[in-house]
Amino acid sequence: MPEVLKHYDKNVFDIEENYINVSIPYDAEVMASMHVTDVGAEHDTENDTENDTEKTIISAIKSNPYVSQEALAKLCNKSRITISRIIKKSNKIKRVGPDKGGHWEIID
Repeated sequence: MPEVLKHYDKNVFDIEENYINVSIPYDAEVMASMHVTDVGAEHDTENDTENDTEKTIISAIKSNPYVSQEALAKLCNKSRITISRIIKKSNKIKRVGPDKGGHWEIID
């Protein structure tokens, strides 16, 4: 936030009783002064990493459909919460049965 406030005044904040809305207009000069060269590049890299992690999860599930999220987290060097989020976003992985005693299925 301090970096934003160096370039924009407090008018970018719309403070209401139940929320704060921040609208930062795109300004190429400001982005250049902040040394931002490729807007969205970090998001693309994050998506690539999630895709790679999803592939690793699918491979592990194919090997062992009863694998736990904890084991997948260790395998992928991620937190269990991250694994859970990736699985929920995936349209290729389905949980069948309860958390304990259930198994994973890969949807082709």
